[in-house]
Amino acid sequence: MSDTKASQNHGPKPSSRHSGKAGKPSQSGQAGRSAMARRRMTGILLAATAAVIAATVYVVVWDPLRPPPAPSHMDTGLSRGEQVRRKMEEVIAAADAIDPRGGPASLAERQISYEQAAELGKRFVQLADQRDMLVRPVLAKALLRLGRLDDAEKTINALLKLAPLSAEGLCLKGELIEACRGQGALEQFRRAAESDQATPDIWARYGSALVAAEQFDRAEAMLLKAFHAGCKDHQVLWGLAALAMRAGKFDQAEPRLAELAGRGNPSTLVLTMLAQCQKENAKPAEAEKTLRRALAQEGKPGLYILLGDVLQLQRKYQEAAKTFVRAAEIFAEADETTMEAEASYKAAGVYYLLDRHGLAMKYIDRAAALVDDPAVRQRQRKIEGARFGQPDAAPTQVLPPPSPPGAAANDADAAQPNTRPAKGLLDFK
Repeated sequence: MSDTKASQNHGPKPSSRHSGKAGKPSQSGQAGRSAMARRRMTGILLAATAAVIAATVYVVVWDPLRPPPAPSHMDTGLSRGEQVRRKMEEVIAAADAIDPRGGPASLAERQISYEQAAELGKRFVQLADQRDMLVRPVLAKALLRLGRLDDAEKTINALLKLAPLSAEGLCLKGELIEACRGQGALEQFRRAAESDQATPDIWARYGSALVAAEQFDRAEAMLLKAFHAGCKDHQVLWGLAALAMRAGKFDQAEPRLAELAGRGNPSTLVLTMLAQCQKENAKPAEAEKTLRRALAQEGKPGLYILLGDVLQLQRKYQEAAKTFVRAAEIFAEADETTMEAEASYKAAGVYYLLDRHGLAMKYIDRAAALVDDPAVRQRQRKIEGARFGQPDAAPTQVLPPPSPPGAAANDADAAQPNTRPAKGLLDFK
C-alpha cells in the first residue's frame, strides 16, 4: 500500500497542456485555437479587401471612359492631357484598322470605339482643362468620324480660338469643310502644311487634297515630302502610286502598291491597280494571281476584262475568251452597254485568233450593235472576210491583245497594250 501511494505521489505529473478532465481542452488550448482562427479570418478579410481594391482600381483608374490620373514623379513624365490624348489616339487607330467590309458587326464595333474616344476627350475637356489644346484635336477627329459635324465644328472653333495658328486646328477645319461639302478646304490644308507646326501627317493630308483637286505636280511634291519624312501610310503610298500610273511610270507605282497589298486586307482598288502595273511591267502571271485575289474578294465585272487581257498575254486563249464573255454577260445584266461592247469586242478578237470565226462574228456583231466605233467596224470587216473566205483576211500570226473600242487600230490589228490609267483612278480616298 505505501509503495503504491509513493508511486502515485512521486511519479511523473502530466503537463498542464494535457491537464484537466478527459475530453475537455484546457483554457490555454482554447486561446491558441482562437488565435489561429482569428488569423485565418484576418487573411480572408485581407484577401477580400484586396479584391475590392483591385476592382475599384480597374473601374476608377483604368476605365477607358475616364481620364487617367495625373502621373506621379516616378511616371513617364507625360502630363495628364498627354496621357488622355495617347489613349484616345490608340482607340481611334484601332477603330480605323477595323475593316468595314466585315458587315454590320464591324461597323458597330468601329462606332462604339469612336464613341469611347469622343466621350473620353469630352470628359477631359469639361472636367480637367477648359483651355486644353492637346486633347481637343483628337476629340474633333473622333467626332468627324462619327459624323457629328456640329459638335466637331464647336470643338475645332474652340481650338482655333485658343490657338488661331494651330496646324492641327487648320487641318481639321479643312476636313470639316470637306465633310460639309463646302468651299475653301484646300486653303485650310495649305495653311496647315505651311505652318512651322506641320507634321508629315499634315503634309500627307494636303497632298491628298491636291490630288483630288488635280494639282498633280504640287501633290507629288507634298506627298514625297511626307514620304521622305517617314510617313508611309495608306494615303501617301496610294497617292504616289496613282500619280506615277497617271504619268505612265508603272515601274515606280508597282512597289508602293505591292507594299499596300501586303498590309492586312487591301481594297479591291489597290489590287486592281497593282495588277495593272504588273501587266504593264510585263508580268502577266503575277497580274493574274493578283486579279484572282481581287475577284475572290469582290467580283467586279471590270476585273474580268483585265483578267482576260493578262490571260491573252499568256496565250491562254480559250480561258481568255470565256472570261471576256463572262464580263459581257455581267455588263449586259447591269445594262452597261459601253462596257458590254468592250468585253464583246475583246471576246471577238480572241475567237478570231482561234479561227473560231462564227463565235468571233457573234460577239463583234454584238459590240457593233451597242456602239458606233471605227475600231469595232474595222474588226467586224476583218472577221467577215475571214469567215466568208476572203484570202487576205485570214490571220497569219499570233497577235497581241486587241485595243478596246475607241482606241486607234491599224490594219494588222496589232495595237500595243493600252497604258492609260484606269477610270476613276484618282477618285479614291
